[in-house]
Amino acid sequence: MIQRTPAQRPSFLANSLYLFGFLGLFYAYFSLFPVRAEGEATRGGNAVVSVALVGDSLVGGNPSLYQKALEGEGLEAIVSGVGSRALRAGWQCRKDGVLQVHASKIQDNCRPEGIEQVRMWRDAGLLGDGVIVALGTNDAALYPAKEVGSRFSALARLAGSRDIWVVTVAKLGGGKRQERVKAWNDAARSWCSKRPRCHMIEWASEPQARAKASYTADGVHLTGSGLSARASFIASSVADQ
Repeated sequence: MIQRTPAQRPSFLANSLYLFGFLGLFYAYFSLFPVRAEGEATRGGNAVVSVALVGDSLVGGNPSLYQKALEGEGLEAIVSGVGSRALRAGWQCRKDGVLQVHASKIQDNCRPEGIEQVRMWRDAGLLGDGVIVALGTNDAALYPAKEVGSRFSALARLAGSRDIWVVTVAKLGGGKRQERVKAWNDAARSWCSKRPRCHMIEWASEPQARAKASYTADGVHLTGSGLSARASFIASSVADQ
């Protein structure tokens, strides 16, 4: 049998030092390279922690509902919704009861259009990790689908390397209304599919988006339950992507 001298025998102190050294390296590794929690949104490998949502009257009716839904998914959020807003630059101003769009703010009651709002947020450093575009309700009726791509490209130039989420449009009714909605959604999908940092939020495909109970009498604006369903779907979609 081989006999070891006391100097050759592993001591309790040495073993403890080895163990604590290993644990220290383990802790340091996971501090530098944390494991992403299940369900946490990602942006190019980094966690999305803050977003900016630009919308029209479907958001403006209750912007805090959208903000709370996003915050409920662990996201910091800034939300803006304005009636009659579209994906365009400039300011909408009511003059003698008529809505007009101007390149600049000509009077105090003017409100920023969609692209203008994103520009203001960017200049103020408030865009966060990405932009949620919840527009299109008015756009589908205002301009042809062939213009959708150029309008999104103008917004993307402001967003820079940030992610963009596009919410599809949903309305009740048939005929030309649905034709225009479909054309807008298809054009938005086509533009988005060519950009790795763009994600579609397919609200129009959800059962609540097609349910009569989700809409007021005009078939465009949403009831309380419809707004809640839309806000929750947008927030969960961002968190899952």
